[in-house]
Order: sequence, then C-alpha cells, then structure tokens
Amino acid sequence: MKENEINTLFKKELIRLNEKFTSQEDFFKKVSKWLTKKGYVKDTFYQAIYHREQESPTGLHTPTFDVAIPHTDPEYVYEAFIAVIRPEQPISFREMGNLQGATEPQLLFVIGFKESKDQLSILQNLMKMFQDQKVMDFYLRSNDTEEIYTTINEYLRTAAYKA
Repeated sequence: MKENEINTLFKKELIRLNEKFTSQEDFFKKVSKWLTKKGYVKDTFYQAIYHREQESPTGLHTPTFDVAIPHTDPEYVYEAFIAVIRPEQPISFREMGNLQGATEPQLLFVIGFKESKDQLSILQNLMKMFQDQKVMDFYLRSNDTEEIYTTINEYLRTAAYKA
C-alpha cells in the first residue's frame, strides 16, 4: 500500500466518536446508512457486511483493548475507505478465528475495498498498529477528530513506507 493510497482511503469525515449503538445489528445499519449517504457504498452494503460478519467474525483481542475490522467484498463498495468508529459503549462481536469466542470492541475499523488485492496489505498495517499500546490508548482517550486523523494517517503512512 502506497502513501497516496492511504490518503485516499482514510479521511477525517470517516471518523465517528462516542456513537450510540444498541447492538451489532444496529451498528451495521447505522454505519451502512451513513456510508451510503456519503457515497462510499452501495445500498446492498448493509446486508453484505452483516452477513459476512456472521460467517467470518472480525472481533480481535489486542494488547490494549478489543477491536473489530468488519469488511466485505469489493462489489458492494463505490469508493475504497477506512472508517474509524468509537462507540459510546463496546459492542459485542464474535472473535475472529474462534466462533465461540466473544469480544467487546471499543474501536471499530470498517473497511471498504475496491480490489481484493488491497485487503491483505491494509489489514497487515492495521494489525501492526493494534500492537502499539501507546497509539491505541491515545485513540480511546482523544476526543479530537483532527488528532486522531493525523495520528492514524501518520502511522499507516509509516507502515506503508516500511512495507
């Protein structure tokens, strides 16, 4: 993933902090509606991402706190993106690779791919970031969208440069 690709994927308008969700389904409905309205995804995105999450959970335990990286196939996406959502309260997600395991993500990275080949690189860079306790703690504490945007962007650009 190149630096210019990072800049087109991740934008300030794609950060939502302290959002209220009553359930995982409510989360997917609201986020899908928001992304559809902004022109990033097709109307069918909600059904696709919700179904994919049921089949292949994306909740992860990290050294700092639980996260989730829901995503679906490129055919449901108009424009590639990374949306960062911090819910007011953690949302229950099943654990990736362990259908019986549960996670309570405090930060969710919803990803829309335009091409399947981009998926691995983006996920690898996010996984590196999830291991950085200082950066992850910052995301939980900060209420400044600009600071969060700058920090994530710098981290992903640095990871892309090292790749």
